[in-house]
Amino acid sequence: MATIAVSLPAMTGFNRRSRELQQTDSLDFHIWLPRTRQCVFNAWTIPEYIELWSNTDQSPDVHAEVDLSKGTSLLIAQNHGSTLYRIEGTYTTIHRPDRLVLTWSYYSSTWNWGSLIQVNFADVTGGTMLDVVESPVGRTEDKELHARWWQDRLDRLMRLLS
Repeated sequence: MATIAVSLPAMTGFNRRSRELQQTDSLDFHIWLPRTRQCVFNAWTIPEYIELWSNTDQSPDVHAEVDLSKGTSLLIAQNHGSTLYRIEGTYTTIHRPDRLVLTWSYYSSTWNWGSLIQVNFADVTGGTMLDVVESPVGRTEDKELHARWWQDRLDRLMRLLS
């Protein structure tokens, strides 16, 4: 049975800065998967696997491209005649099968954001602990949207690898 935990940093006090300029710290996801580190790592670097866990009920037609031979590019896009959203990124760190660090720029007609994604893969009893950290998340009011976006995809990843 796969498990997932999400950590949202506590918001304390009143911040007088403009809400548009506030950046929340991070979103942290911790998932145990009953697979080897290499298997879970592959799910983050092979386009066909990325497509399987990125296709959700809300986004059923995702296309992914990855070019690890150049060591840098990631593209995830959903199309229905026109692009509804696009994620572009650069793998800045590739330590197979322990760690990935990548930039993450999300574009849609209604929402744009950029973050750094850190993904760690650790051996644990019976499988792999996957840790995903997105930072910064963006505006404070967007944190719940980011959490739901990731939760949908990580739930699919758990089902795929369980």
